[in-house]
Amino acid sequence: MAASGQKGMYVNMNSGAVQAYLPPFRNALINGDMRINQRVTSSNLASLTAVATTTPGSFVTDRWNVYRPGFAAGASIGQGIGMTYSDIPFAEAGITTYGRIGRTATTSATTAIHCDYNMESQDSYRLVGKQVTLSFYYRNGVNFSDNFLTATLYSGTGTDQPLRSGTFTSFATTAFAKSSSWVRATVTGTVPTSAAQVCLRFSYTPVGTAGNADNFDITGVQLELGSVATLFEVRPFPVELQACQRYCFASTGVIHGAGHLRLTNIADWAFYLPAIPRRAGTTTDLRYTKAEAALGIYDVNIANNTITSLSIVTTGHCVFVRYNLSSNFTAGYGAFGNFENLIINFEI
Repeated sequence: MAASGQKGMYVNMNSGAVQAYLPPFRNALINGDMRINQRVTSSNLASLTAVATTTPGSFVTDRWNVYRPGFAAGASIGQGIGMTYSDIPFAEAGITTYGRIGRTATTSATTAIHCDYNMESQDSYRLVGKQVTLSFYYRNGVNFSDNFLTATLYSGTGTDQPLRSGTFTSFATTAFAKSSSWVRATVTGTVPTSAAQVCLRFSYTPVGTAGNADNFDITGVQLELGSVATLFEVRPFPVELQACQRYCFASTGVIHGAGHLRLTNIADWAFYLPAIPRRAGTTTDLRYTKAEAALGIYDVNIANNTITSLSIVTTGHCVFVRYNLSSNFTAGYGAFGNFENLIINFEI
């Protein structure tokens, strides 16, 4: 008769020790290791991306919203890549990427800089009334001008609100001393029973005039039930990517679906999304970096026809987009379009 093993235990093949089984999807956060970067934030840390000065700010990597209160100028972001075994996040969890958030060099504005994660309400409910632990790796640039990096957990009673504009209350916060080398830190708190949403923020308040590397790096961010921080959960890349695509669709330099000329200068296209979006899209959610598109009509390709406006007509698993064109063609003809860096944002 085979011996019955203890449930929830397994042998660690690296150490030979028996330890508790770690359940999958214990991390309530998506893209905590900053791998997914659909918005193509600069990965050249010598030339960071400026944070937008209009709402919602910018996303350093998918799901991680960066801005300054009042959407003040002077913040910059980048995606760090290529960490090696000498870096603690790699050695402990196999993490090779991180987000960099900070103040643009020579900027004198001392407005705080926030990096927020806004959880959906439906993902927050399992945490309500329970103890949770936030863990993460961080390090600071050589000219980080605050003495601390502050990590704060918030709860809100609204539904799917962002920290940048919603009403929230802090239920756990800790200021961590700056460090030039990677450190793993934790914050533990109990989510209020009245909560309908849980969000978190990393922030600092700079002083003086920014030198080079007035910034912090962050990765391996995990929020889980309980009072103990477990090893960061690295999920398969396709799983994490599809989870991010619920909040953002991005595509570069490819043909987007098919459609027809509704009128002589208005074309309708439909294209399939890889994941069902979190909400219906609106015209303000559309971004593209080139105001021209290659337009194919019947068997004739008309390159670089200027698109004068875009609008989302309907959103489901398929997006139906309407384009106003600068030239007139024959209504009813079939058509397709091609963009550079088309992004549809479904974020909170």
